[in-house]
Amino acid sequence: MDECVLCLRVLGKEFWIPVAESAHTIAALANHQRSHGALLVVPRRHTSTIAELTAEEATDHFRLVQRMAEVLTRAYRPDGINVWQGGRMPEARFNHVHTHVCPRYLDAEYSFVASEDLPLPSVEQRWEIARQILEFVPSGLAVRSAG
Repeated sequence: MDECVLCLRVLGKEFWIPVAESAHTIAALANHQRSHGALLVVPRRHTSTIAELTAEEATDHFRLVQRMAEVLTRAYRPDGINVWQGGRMPEARFNHVHTHVCPRYLDAEYSFVASEDLPLPSVEQRWEIARQILEFVPSGLAVRSAG
């Protein structure tokens, strides 16, 4: 799917910073940081909904979601972790199913507005956040090209 932003990112044709990967899934730093350390977990194969994933893909995806929640907990010691599915209607540009994994803090405001409406940290700031996260990513999941 040539116009899908996440397909382009999975193929390395659009900027993002992957931090972990498994057989069917990639976890990457969210370009727009809803909270410090916010990640997207994305199936490599394009589907618009979770229901379209094979059982193997879904299991792989949610194992990586769980591992990334553990990584963020170790890296940032948040008060909680928000996890929710993203993906939009088929005619939208951003219609690839994905899961947000975001640290939550009792004393910090949190919003579910569209990512595009959030501040965009500089590329240098995003690399620094990725380096902090990568310190806690198990070696078997770490993306070799990150950092």
